[in-house]
Amino acid sequence: MKKLTAYNADVQKYMHQNRLSTQKKYEIINTMRKRMGNTTQSFESLFPSRSKRKDVMDHIIYMLSGNGICKISAETLARKAGCSVRTVNTAVRALKQAGQILVAGLADGKNKYIFVLKMHPNFPTIMKEVFYLNKEQISELVAEQIAEQESAETIEAVGVEDEKLTPNSTNPSNPLNIKDINKRNSIQDNTTPEEKIKQANFVAHWVPERFASLASAYYSKARTIQEFWKVVKQCNRVVNHTTGETAFDKEQELHIGVQAMKEFAMKIKNGVRMKKGKFAYFNGIVNHLMDKYYFDPEFSMA
Repeated sequence: MKKLTAYNADVQKYMHQNRLSTQKKYEIINTMRKRMGNTTQSFESLFPSRSKRKDVMDHIIYMLSGNGICKISAETLARKAGCSVRTVNTAVRALKQAGQILVAGLADGKNKYIFVLKMHPNFPTIMKEVFYLNKEQISELVAEQIAEQESAETIEAVGVEDEKLTPNSTNPSNPLNIKDINKRNSIQDNTTPEEKIKQANFVAHWVPERFASLASAYYSKARTIQEFWKVVKQCNRVVNHTTGETAFDKEQELHIGVQAMKEFAMKIKNGVRMKKGKFAYFNGIVNHLMDKYYFDPEFSMA
């Protein structure tokens, strides 16, 4: 995906009278945790407690608690969190995987990150006035990031900086020696339980059964179905950061998701070309339906 950039002068417009709030920071983090739920990676696996990665995330979210946008270099973040630049970059990757923050770069700055909070009320305006993107381009960008998350390596919690793991074979009190271990491994199935689990093709429990059943008629891979549902979840914007309330409740969200998948399937059958890929196209359908139903007082599935 092409790197998104903006100029310092455009970002700076939002930095004036930027009132940061620790309470707001915690509200944003709690909303992120709720929205991620038990998805492919939990919030805790991306940002382990008492880790430097979590400290970096805390600093970024705090800077976003005001106007929803901030700019800062990796070096400054490393200094504030007391960690290495490498850990900062890992934390930024984790934020991308969390899916709630857009990561861009400063076009006229030295390796400075720009972070934008997707759930912030200013998000559409920021994208228009800072990045000069229209609504359709924003939808495509979000969908591309979702597709990027699908192909990205997962970040393991054991990668926390300064955490040292010692294998059993180096323990003098361990009765097993290297030869014993190698001999045992040679007569066992070399496929680990973790690998077997990864090979299993079960749709995650957080995808509604009705949506999964419909999507499975067109796509066999569980991960693809899960990514389609993530598009629906991310399009359903938070309207109350304190309670985590979204524009549509779960029943309405499911109704829109199912309708969007049906429309998507019809487009495929009609031979529509999807220049930006299937997720970007599906994202556009979901956004259109949510815009339509948000202002429809008669739309209620509750």
